[in-house]
This record gives sequence, structure tokens and C-alpha cells, in this order.
Amino acid sequence: MSDLRQEKVTVGDKEYTFQEVPSRQFLKMNQRATGRDGQPILETLYDELLKHIVADPKVKMDDYTTKELIALTTAAMKFQLEEE
Repeated sequence: MSDLRQEKVTVGDKEYTFQEVPSRQFLKMNQRATGRDGQPILETLYDELLKHIVADPKVKMDDYTTKELIALTTAAMKFQLEEE
């Protein structure tokens, strides 16, 4: 298994530390956040991203406006999916 990345990322005017999760864990996160109809359950997906990829500071959805939340979770997803 390769070393998992950690990186400081600025979203808006706030700095966060993102941590990469192992592939199996990421797939399980996505499965938990997918409904029976195959559509994403955004509340679950955003919770998973904030819990597992946004390492510091620890945050929750209610800390943000919708626009801020979407910006942060989009950045977290891009971080997880990008190559070094």
C-alpha cells in the first residue's frame, strides 16, 4: 500500500488539512452514500467527506452555509481523487 497523502488546502478564506483515505475505505464511504436507486445521498456523502477526509479542523455540516459546504466537500472529493 502506498503512503497516504496529507495536504493543507485553502477553501474560501479558511485553511484545512485534508487526508487521503485508502481506496477500500473510500469505496465503502461511497456505498454508504448511495441510495437503492443508485443516486447519491448527499447528506451522508458530505458527512463522510467531513469525517474522513477533512482532518483538521474537525467540522460538521451545520458549521457552514450551503454554498460553503458544497465548496468544502467538492474540494475534499477532488483531493481524494487526484493523483500526486
